[in-house]
Amino acid sequence: VKDIHSFVSRHATHRDKPLPLEYKPAVSQPFKPPPPAVKHNLPCDTPLQDVLNNKQTCDMFHVYLKSELNVELLDFWLFVQDFKKIPSDEIRKNVATQIYTRYIDRDGDQAINIDPYILKTIVERMEGGEKAPTDLFDEAEAHVFETMMLDPLPRFLALGQRAGR
Repeated sequence: VKDIHSFVSRHATHRDKPLPLEYKPAVSQPFKPPPPAVKHNLPCDTPLQDVLNNKQTCDMFHVYLKSELNVELLDFWLFVQDFKKIPSDEIRKNVATQIYTRYIDRDGDQAINIDPYILKTIVERMEGGEKAPTDLFDEAEAHVFETMMLDPLPRFLALGQRAGR
């Protein structure tokens, strides 16, 4: 994160307000199927990391996940990537609380489904210290990455192959 103040202004919010993520889901809009822009020419064996590393394909994957009502997985993963780049312990602790409130807490706006052991580990680590280490969400991040790789990614890639015919 180059400018901490801009990061804080983008991510420091109250629980009632949505976090201003770059890939913020539209909560108040009615469901619409993905637009034709989801068409792509990616091979069916494209690794998830390649999809996520390319802004255009990541955006298309986001649109697809939104249509599948599963966008919280990618939103969480992207937010954790930003979280790891925060140099300030104080700001990282604040952002960790926001990530927990939105994605990890079972009552969160975009709660992800993670193993109870992972949840317990995150809670214990958050309660156990004044700092939020950059690896705080690593287990949840790996779980979400694997979930995206095994479940929605193959369907997303197959959709592009069918659209390209």
